[in-house]
Amino acid sequence: MDINDVALERCREKIDFDYEPATGKVYIKKGDARNLEFIPDESIDLICTHPPYANIIKYSD
Repeated sequence: MDINDVALERCREKIDFDYEPATGKVYIKKGDARNLEFIPDESIDLICTHPPYANIIKYSD
């Protein structure tokens, strides 16, 4: 998994709320969002996504 350290720090700066740690099983899947046949219907409670950094990170001048 490719994680940009600057983007991660910016996200941490913006998160300012109390939360309960997740209970149960957590699965992380990496792949093409157009290929979801492996996910059974009615099996997902929450999906967290992040668009490709939008304008958060300046990659060039």
